[in-house]
Amino acid sequence: MISGSACSYYGSDRFFKGSGALTPDVFVTIDVVFCALFTVELLLRLAFLRVDFLRDPWGWLDIAIVLTTNITTFVVLAGEGGDTMPVTTLRVLRLTRLMRIMRLARSITTFDSLYLMTTALYGSMVALMWVVAFLFLAQTLFALLLTNIVQDFYLTSSGDEELFQAPHEKEEVFKYFGTYWRSMVSLFELMLANWPPICRMMMESMHEGWSVFALGYKLFMGVAVIGVIMGVFTQETFRAADTDDQLMIRRKASQAKTHSTKMKSLFQKMAKNGKDSNVDAALFQQVLKSPDMRLWLKAMDYDVNDASLLFYLIDKDGDGTLTVDELIEGMAALKGSARNIDVKVLMRQSRFGILQGQAVNRMTAAEALRLVETTGLNHKDLVDLL
Repeated sequence: MISGSACSYYGSDRFFKGSGALTPDVFVTIDVVFCALFTVELLLRLAFLRVDFLRDPWGWLDIAIVLTTNITTFVVLAGEGGDTMPVTTLRVLRLTRLMRIMRLARSITTFDSLYLMTTALYGSMVALMWVVAFLFLAQTLFALLLTNIVQDFYLTSSGDEELFQAPHEKEEVFKYFGTYWRSMVSLFELMLANWPPICRMMMESMHEGWSVFALGYKLFMGVAVIGVIMGVFTQETFRAADTDDQLMIRRKASQAKTHSTKMKSLFQKMAKNGKDSNVDAALFQQVLKSPDMRLWLKAMDYDVNDASLLFYLIDKDGDGTLTVDELIEGMAALKGSARNIDVKVLMRQSRFGILQGQAVNRMTAAEALRLVETTGLNHKDLVDLL
């Protein structure tokens, strides 16, 4: 994609005028090849995915890019044959094929950062609109107020000779604050850009007291307000990252992969210390006696104070040995504090056991004899049950 876009630029006539590089025909041919490859790819995806491809918004983006590429390539070929259409402008339109990278960011894990940035930008559009509305309203109020003051007291005043020491000072004041839009641009520059020249101009050409306004406006609008806006955008970025389904899936998959890699490394280290590839309880407790190993597991939020209990909980099949899968699944289930669902299950099981005990205690003598006759329990087992 990038190679095809580069050929579109370096294949222009302006680039080859007076240069000894390759001829433009070579790049035109390469560009046609890229166009054909994109078209074949699109047709194959339409043939295999069919309706699913058309339901995807990124699919429509690919269709628009490929159609634009085909049309502009045809126009370029026709223009080289004598047509006078704006070929250079259409060549720039073919750079839209680079937007296909945005689609690849959804499927390639390496582009997680790029996908996060685009998702955060999309999620902060509402906040951006409110920021634009707020800044436009605030800047308009200050611009109208400042323009009226400047026009009434500095530009249309009869005592210009007393207000301005040099003729060019009046022109400087008009250049920055003579009209509403000039004031708007100057205030944005005072808030976001190079504010000292405007502050100096107001001090030298208008009055030194205007420097207080310039400094106060910079501190309030340029520091406080803009700082709050940046904080809102940062919050929107984290909110978009926490609520996006694709990012959550990738984050969980990355965490599971990291956990699996660490547990495999732990299992290999324990297996090397033993006589064979099996990890029994004695070997497990021996490895966990190492201070470095205990510190490493505690850093991953594992409770390793009782190694025998930890081995019992990880040994899923109860055969007295651990496999790699048992270590990965068991440690993943024990990581961190108790989950809410685990606490609910434990409370339900405890409540069920209490209810069973209460039902047995309320059993009458007749019901006990009937239980002995129906189940075949002897009197000793019945006494133990009661």
